[in-house]
Amino acid sequence: MTMRKFLIIIYLFILSSGYGQVKKFSPPKPTPMTFSHLLNFNIDTKGRLKYYRISDNSVIHGEYIIYKTEKKIKTDLIGEIYHTGIVFKGTFNKGYKNGLWKTLYKNKLVKTINYRNGLVIGRYRVYNTKGAILYKTTFGSKGNGTFKDYYYKTGVLKQEGNYKNGKKEGEWCDYNELGEITKITVYNKGMPQE
Repeated sequence: MTMRKFLIIIYLFILSSGYGQVKKFSPPKPTPMTFSHLLNFNIDTKGRLKYYRISDNSVIHGEYIIYKTEKKIKTDLIGEIYHTGIVFKGTFNKGYKNGLWKTLYKNKLVKTINYRNGLVIGRYRVYNTKGAILYKTTFGSKGNGTFKDYYYKTGVLKQEGNYKNGKKEGEWCDYNELGEITKITVYNKGMPQE
């Protein structure tokens, strides 16, 4: 047997055994959950929101898809959970939001925001359901700037406030769909004041 025939036989053996094949890498799929799966999200001593799982009270870690739900009471007083069409996609690091987070409304991108271990940083964008930009800003690497969120279908202002060092600071206002103030909360270093 010549060296060439020997090498061809080895090559065919490698191909047939799978050693020479390139396998496509598939990253793990994000874990789907609803807000009802979250036991709690509280503000830690540094003014950051920290998220916990209901089942075992452990902090959430990894990539998640979170479906926003609301509870509606029927006339027979049996509570039912309804999906609102709002979905949040992003990664948690030891209970804190980390990296790029996307908000979708009925499968359309309506918001992007960046976090570093629970603190807001970088670019922030809000879109309406037709894809037009409603608001954009950059919080920079220190997390400073004005935050505004909107009702995605109508473009009416929903919430506004300021971030300082990645945390909520000062007066934050919530609005109803008519643009009327429904709630005012004052924050100091991310902590709500009473």
